Amino acid sequence: MGVTMNFGWGWDHISVHIEQAALGRIVCAEELVRSVMTKTRSLYHSHVGDDATMAGILARHANRLMVFTGPPTDKAKDVECVKRLLGFEGKKAVCGGTTGNIVAEHLGRVVETDMSTLREELPPIGILPEVDLLTEGILTLAKTLQLLKQCKGQDELLSEDRNGAVLLTRELLQADSIFFMAGEKVNAFYQNPLLPKSVSIRRSVLDQIVEELVNIHKEVKVEWL
Repeated sequence: MGVTMNFGWGWDHISVHIEQAALGRIVCAEELVRSVMTKTRSLYHSHVGDDATMAGILARHANRLMVFTGPPTDKAKDVECVKRLLGFEGKKAVCGGTTGNIVAEHLGRVVETDMSTLREELPPIGILPEVDLLTEGILTLAKTLQLLKQCKGQDELLSEDRNGAVLLTRELLQADSIFFMAGEKVNAFYQNPLLPKSVSIRRSVLDQIVEELVNIHKEVKVEWL
């Protein structure tokens, strides 16, 4: 890199910058390289007078996420789903009030509500032990879909606001592989009366979320229950 000669930044300084950047919310090689190149441009006062090229590889353990959303059509499968969630090796998210209560009942706990995350268009998130994120269902999923389309896979473009949709979107973007365990029991409150009961709003929104994630090269699997 020309900057190491012209400005004496040196490999020692570059390595320290990379270490500090990696301690932040860096989730891919592209972000790490972008951080170094941004620093390089600043040293040139945005008027680069020499070659400054960097290629990067970020090696880390794969980030895995399971999202349990919607109760199964067969209530007898509730316990099985909760056990699969709690036994999953990776981060765990639950989307839906009824779904959250199913998990809470199995744990012998009551869902606590974080009212600081309440927004005009979004219900607050909940808190349960052994679950990394607990949100409301359809409204949060729909907003998450909107955010995924807007940010186009770039975590740094997300708002810093701490609400259910932003938190869920960030979990999805930071995961390499995502497994959706989705119950198909229809909530009549959200069901479009013009659609047959076999076609739920949850399935429609989730199918679009999966499409967005696949487009940014996430490994995604969905199991409908």
